[in-house]
Amino acid sequence: MVSARSKARQGNVYAQWRLGDMYERGTGVLEDYKEAMKWYRLAAEQSYAQAQISLGGMHESGEGVRKNLVLAYMWYNIAVANTSDLLPKYRGLPTEGRNSVEAHMTAKQVAEAQELAGKCTAKKFKGC
Repeated sequence: MVSARSKARQGNVYAQWRLGDMYERGTGVLEDYKEAMKWYRLAAEQSYAQAQISLGGMHESGEGVRKNLVLAYMWYNIAVANTSDLLPKYRGLPTEGRNSVEAHMTAKQVAEAQELAGKCTAKKFKGC
């Protein structure tokens, strides 16, 4: 745990995602969705697709944040473009997540999420 936290603080993207995952699941630490969001966001801002998928999932389920399908779709959509850092068996995850969320959205919400994804990408994921 100390090693993961130390590496995460130093900006190691995998350690940031892993620490977020630990907090989300309560693995070796107390479950803390807000802390999970913090670490996922730091990794997502470095274009780490797995963290972007995790943020999409948290927005989809309402863990640590208010449930928001537009933001869930946005993060999944961003991750679709950033799956090169994932193993082949995981490359379909953001597409599956995005499609699942889209089934519960209006066309207007999808358009809003796509616009947000474009703006977020242009800002290099800062403040998204």
